[in-house]
Amino acid sequence: MINPKWRTYALGLMALAIPAAALGPSPAWADVTTIFDVSGDFDNGSTLAGTVTVDVTTGNATAIDVTADSFDFTDIGTQISETGEYIIGAISPSNTSHLFLTFPVANLVNYAGGSLSSDTQLDNLQIPSSTSLTSGAATPSRTAEVVPELSTWAMMLIGFAGLAFAGWKARSGFPSQRAATA
Repeated sequence: MINPKWRTYALGLMALAIPAAALGPSPAWADVTTIFDVSGDFDNGSTLAGTVTVDVTTGNATAIDVTADSFDFTDIGTQISETGEYIIGAISPSNTSHLFLTFPVANLVNYAGGSLSSDTQLDNLQIPSSTSLTSGAATPSRTAEVVPELSTWAMMLIGFAGLAFAGWKARSGFPSQRAATA
C-alpha cells in the first residue's frame, strides 16, 4: 500500500504540473536589449552621435536618442529590411528632418555592432537637401539585464506555494493520522 503522505505529495506535484502544461512552451527569459553608441561623419562635415536601443532577440529597435547635424532624433518612424540592409527611420520632433540610420545587415537579431552603412542619410526638409554618412559605427555600450517573464514568476510562486503547503500538511499531520492517534 502506498503511504498516504507520498500520495498527497504526488497529487500536489500533479496539481502544479497542470498550470505549466496550460501555459505551454515559452522562452524562460524576456528579450535581451542592447544599447549601441552610434557615431559617424556626414559628407557635409556634420556628425552623428547618440544611442540606439535594440532588442537583439526580436531584431527591433526600441528607442533612439541621436543628434545629427544639430537635429535631435528621439522618435522611431519606421524599420525595414531592404536589399540586405536594416534601416531605422527617425523623425526630428519638429518634423524638419529625417534620419535613415542604415545597418549593413539584413536584420538586427543577435546584432553585435559594427560599421554603419554609407547608405545612412540625413534629409533636411527646411532646405531640401540630403547628406550621406562617410564613416560610422555602432558599438555596444551595455546590455540590459535579462529578467524572467511574468509566466516564469507565476510558475515559481505556484511552486513555492505548493512546497509550503506540502510542508505545512506534513507538519500538521494528515486527517487519517490524527484520527488514528485520537
